[in-house]
Amino acid sequence: MNALYLHPSDGQSSIVVEKLTGSVGSCNNVMISCIFANVIENIKKSIIFTSSAQEVWKSLEIWFSQLSGLRKFKLCREVYDLKQRGRSVIDYYTSVYALWEKIEELNVCPPLTKVNTEMRAYLNALK
Repeated sequence: MNALYLHPSDGQSSIVVEKLTGSVGSCNNVMISCIFANVIENIKKSIIFTSSAQEVWKSLEIWFSQLSGLRKFKLCREVYDLKQRGRSVIDYYTSVYALWEKIEELNVCPPLTKVNTEMRAYLNALK
């Protein structure tokens, strides 16, 4: 099969097989369609009028970073409110540890977009 063809099974709502011409516009439309087919209705409403896949991706990044912040706040509150309440120390520790692991998963370091000399020296020192 040719790699320039999109098979109906490649996307959740793909029905017609489309030939990708390799132009930026058609690839952009395919990417937007794939993203649009895999998000919930609330998110679809916020990205429906974007014209490029890059804009859609940035919108999704903002959307999910806000959700992550809310999720992190709720998890921190759970840790704060957690009490042993007659459980064994092992059970209590396991509960605390599980919550901290979930919080840690939400701690995302920002991507490096530019490496200056100070950062390069630090990275070389780590080697």
